[in-house]
Amino acid sequence: MKKLFLLAMIIAVVNSTSYAATLQRTILSHKGNLTQYDANHWQEAFDNAVAGDTVFFTPGNFVGILTITKPITLIGAGMSENDVFWKDTDLATAYAGCATTSESTFLDYVIIDIPGSLTLKSTLMEGFRINSVTINQPVTNLSIKRCQICFHNGWELIGEINASEPVTNLQLEDCYVLYGNFANFVNPDIHNCFFGSIGNTPEETEFTNCTIQDIWGTSNCSFINCIVHFASGSNNTCVNCIHDDAVGDQTTYVNSWHVGGAAGFTKSQLQSGGYIGNDDTVVGPLGGTAPFTLIPSQPYVSSSTLTYNKTTKKLSVNVTVKKGQ
Repeated sequence: MKKLFLLAMIIAVVNSTSYAATLQRTILSHKGNLTQYDANHWQEAFDNAVAGDTVFFTPGNFVGILTITKPITLIGAGMSENDVFWKDTDLATAYAGCATTSESTFLDYVIIDIPGSLTLKSTLMEGFRINSVTINQPVTNLSIKRCQICFHNGWELIGEINASEPVTNLQLEDCYVLYGNFANFVNPDIHNCFFGSIGNTPEETEFTNCTIQDIWGTSNCSFINCIVHFASGSNNTCVNCIHDDAVGDQTTYVNSWHVGGAAGFTKSQLQSGGYIGNDDTVVGPLGGTAPFTLIPSQPYVSSSTLTYNKTTKKLSVNVTVKKGQ
């Protein structure tokens, strides 16, 4: 299959003196050994992976339903500035300067279906733009970092993370999620994230250093160092928050600021207003000890190219890896 793919690429560029094409590749890391898989054969990397392995994705659009059935780690190339959620919105100025990569890795629909009610020991996914994430098996310590979960369906923006079985100790960090349906999430750790909306949130859930545009049906939850736009619910607690509408009935406010248009604040406005969070930084994902970034924290493949030179009749593959931050 790999030889046929390379031959097809050569035939396609035979009339060019030099040609370079970006490849949608996956690279399986198993006990220090690396195996590359050609475009449209990423499922083979999953078939050959075992528990504890890592699958790296190059930039590109990986089409199809990706079902994760093993406790492995998936690392994408992050999100480029051209693809981030705040582009062409009133948040663009606020997020200017936040860390992004040069290219993006896109996944279609991710289904997490790891049997056995496992407790995961490492990050499951980092550095992707994903259409939606669905969890179909009970799992503990599920960690998703530095991902966007949303997509355009024509004129409509869609995207959701949800679970049909209990998910305990979810860690959601530096993510943009269009809609978080948290009905089956137990004791989630949600910080430094941006949400279009959240709903069905279990009582006693805590959101830290987040920006949330719409909250509904959420009661007895805590919002710490958050920027909250529109909300409904009851008996919530806001500590060091900025909000422009009531966060439900009987909400308790501690050192919080009520002001219109909170979701559209720029970074400079927040700084000039002197509104400071518990850790002496501006509230929301713009502040905190880890400023908002969509660059993977682990080493990631930033580019992968196939080049054919007609003069030398040589075919070369170049993969660039960056160490993350």
